[in-house]
Amino acid sequence: MLLGAVRFRSKAGMGGLATLGLALVATALVPVAATAAPRSVRSKLKAASAPASELVRTDTVGLPGGVSVYRFQQQVDGVPVDAAEAVVADAPGAAPALVADATASGIAAPGQAAVSRSEAVATAAGAVKGRRDGRARAGLVISPNGDGTLAWDVVFATARPFGNFEVLVDAGSGRVLHRYDLLHQLQTGQAQLYVPNAVTENNGYQPIAKVGRAEGRGKDKDKDTALLTALREPVPLPNLRDGQDCLRGLWATAKVGKKANNVCRPSLNFSAVTRHDNKFEALMAYHAIDRTQTYIQGLGFAGPPNGANDESQLVIADAIPDDNSFYAPLHDWIQLGTGGVDDAEDQDVIIHEYGHSVQDAQVKGFGRKPQGGAMGEGFGDYLAAAMSAETPGVPDHAMFDPCVMEWDATSYAPLPSCLRRTDNDNTWDEQRDECSPPTEVHCIGEVWSSALWTLRGDLGDDGLGDSIMDKLVIASHFLETKDARFEDGANALLSADDALYGSAHCDAIGDEMVTRGFLATTPSC
Repeated sequence: MLLGAVRFRSKAGMGGLATLGLALVATALVPVAATAAPRSVRSKLKAASAPASELVRTDTVGLPGGVSVYRFQQQVDGVPVDAAEAVVADAPGAAPALVADATASGIAAPGQAAVSRSEAVATAAGAVKGRRDGRARAGLVISPNGDGTLAWDVVFATARPFGNFEVLVDAGSGRVLHRYDLLHQLQTGQAQLYVPNAVTENNGYQPIAKVGRAEGRGKDKDKDTALLTALREPVPLPNLRDGQDCLRGLWATAKVGKKANNVCRPSLNFSAVTRHDNKFEALMAYHAIDRTQTYIQGLGFAGPPNGANDESQLVIADAIPDDNSFYAPLHDWIQLGTGGVDDAEDQDVIIHEYGHSVQDAQVKGFGRKPQGGAMGEGFGDYLAAAMSAETPGVPDHAMFDPCVMEWDATSYAPLPSCLRRTDNDNTWDEQRDECSPPTEVHCIGEVWSSALWTLRGDLGDDGLGDSIMDKLVIASHFLETKDARFEDGANALLSADDALYGSAHCDAIGDEMVTRGFLATTPSC
């Protein structure tokens, strides 16, 4: 499951390694020691698999309604156990509850490292394709196999091809124990100042689909047409930082091109920019991320200690020539490609990738395993669909909201084009039969996003006009761990509902999770 709050770049002005939950230097994990967890919270650790004496608090966050979430990292003889955490939720007026436990009992004390840090980094780099680009973090952990195997946990980036990887190297033998691809990728296209995209603004695919189709064949790249120019709508660019004239804001910093050039204008009025100008994609990226983070904060996830990526997220439009985009956790940036329709011309693409950065800020390193990866991809699609649903003026929400990335998909998919959908009726087993390979995370993730989307419609809004499911999904991430599986994700939703709404939606959530195959039995509500 998950380790603590790994940060490769400070989220709150601290040094890059100041909030380590995963030992990335050759020292023990640094606990949150300012104040001890309440005795009632610590008492719940008796139900964890690991002895309570081995659990060190690494983080505390607050959820809407006054719920406090305490995260504990298991360590033996001062060395963290890889992916071994316990999470306790403490809601006002209720007893604390152990909501996640990825710890283990009987972990033997580790021995001494026979393999040096530099040797481990070299071994890890040799286990993947690509040349290491110099970025690497490495620290000692205990592999959770019960025998106290000491391992180097190496996190690094590669160039040509670009990648982010985490590799566990046995500190005794030098053998590679595990290898994880951390790069959240999406095979798609591009974007512009349409909210959320040109197909939705046009209320249909014709006649603009032929532009996307031509760009998919490498023709008429970023061509302006009278219709595509007219489809743009005026939008504000709020939260830009004072004292400068570029796209550097409170929640997003948007740049453009392979060299990540700033996008600036003394007046900050970019109204004349159209899609043939690459600045347009950067404007789209800024607007999409800013409005998404503003929406998340409006749900109650604002500022310390319960913010969800409440920082200025770096996003680079037109960064790569591929029909692909990704969030790179080691660098903490989003890069958007230019293959086909530019990815940054479709806010669904931008918001999907931003979903990865939000989840990574909540649960550092989330999604290493296939099921967790599928949940991450599904959440990205769900967030894009939810933001489409929250966009005023969409002519046909039922048609466009669950169709994810419809403008981008015109360059490669038959009409009506969608990269994926969030209204898939399949069970997990049925979806596996349609995916190749059957664990492909984007494909399997469609079942997770569809389960969330179904519940979004079923649960509706609360008395304040906020989507109940949107709030539950964001809250549930704080209750998950690094290697969470579908069952863990389902239980985290139930725990979030218990904490925020007193389990008012337990039956609906449980039934949907069982129907989809994520839970074996209906929970007792």
